[in-house]
Amino acid sequence: MVEVFCPLEICRQRNIKRGDRAEDQSDWQDKLMAKDIQYDCSVNTHVNSSEECADSILKCLYGRSEY
Repeated sequence: MVEVFCPLEICRQRNIKRGDRAEDQSDWQDKLMAKDIQYDCSVNTHVNSSEECADSILKCLYGRSEY
């Protein structure tokens, strides 16, 4: 189980910038998320690039750093 996340305010800004989502969509989606899930690994899309997130997920799942 992989958690892909960013801070709520960053998610809100991204949704507004996309232009096709409600301004409060991030808030109600955050409330829907289960809070007691045990993740195998987590990546923060605000801190890391898409490539870095993918590498981290692969390393977590397969234990290697080159693919």
